[in-house]
Amino acid sequence: MRISLRMYAFAMRWRGSNAWRNQSKQFHRAYVLYGGAAAIVRSPYLHVAAGAALVLCLLPSRIRFGEVGLTVLPNLLGFTIGAMAIVLSVSSSNIFISLAEHGKPDSFFMKLVANFMHYIIVQALTIGCCVLEKGFLEVFWPLNYISATMFIYSILTPVAIGTQLFQMASIYNASASLKKSAAETCTSDDPHHGPSER
Repeated sequence: MRISLRMYAFAMRWRGSNAWRNQSKQFHRAYVLYGGAAAIVRSPYLHVAAGAALVLCLLPSRIRFGEVGLTVLPNLLGFTIGAMAIVLSVSSSNIFISLAEHGKPDSFFMKLVANFMHYIIVQALTIGCCVLEKGFLEVFWPLNYISATMFIYSILTPVAIGTQLFQMASIYNASASLKKSAAETCTSDDPHHGPSER
């Protein structure tokens, strides 16, 4: 009986460590595909958020970003998850077959999903930061600036999502144009193809 309990405990510990290893592996893969710390630091959205947060925090009437964030961000997080779900639900269409670039590990499609993952993580962390700011602002006042920066950055993420989707549409539009040109070329080169009747 003791041996079986020990084996069960060992199995549970192994499964738990394996789950943690799998989660860390996926997070690291998404982090690398997003571009790592360099991409985060160079992000123009982060620059705008940091500057706007500094201005807002220096105003005489200080805004409690913890309260504002907890009102707005849960809905924004739901929107981001929904957008990512829509992207994944139509991933079998022709456009995503082209964007997958024949299964390349760092294809445009994988980078797009990694960007969505980044936005979801940022918004979730911002909600947690807003909770801390709401409870510990009087003890640690820099939390207001941190919450403001992350809140504004999270607000700007839908703009980044729209930019990514527009880039995806541009690639698909260019691909469709190339296919049309190739089809017209094949038709004109076909000796059996006569003039069209009107």
